[in-house]
Amino acid sequence: MIDLLFSVLMILSCGYASVAGKRDGRLVSLMFVAAWLVSFPALRLVAFDSYDQEVLDIYLFVIDIFLYVGLGAVAKTSRCFWPIWVFGFHLANLACDL
Repeated sequence: MIDLLFSVLMILSCGYASVAGKRDGRLVSLMFVAAWLVSFPALRLVAFDSYDQEVLDIYLFVIDIFLYVGLGAVAKTSRCFWPIWVFGFHLANLACDL
């Protein structure tokens, strides 16, 4: 149920940002959707309960690092302030992963 709710909210919010947003909104929503889709194999491993926790954590951490680099590039070139906040919040997420 939570996965379905997350999927619906992700599609709605990123879809809205892609349609109504400017360049920054479209790029950030594309990055979040790409990171979400790339993490599906890890979610499948958890669903079948045949995974190594360390490998799963490293896989998701690498996805977060790539997302962090992309968000940093958008924050650096943006004229708005909100990409800097997204970049900072994702840094806090990475700190919690360690």
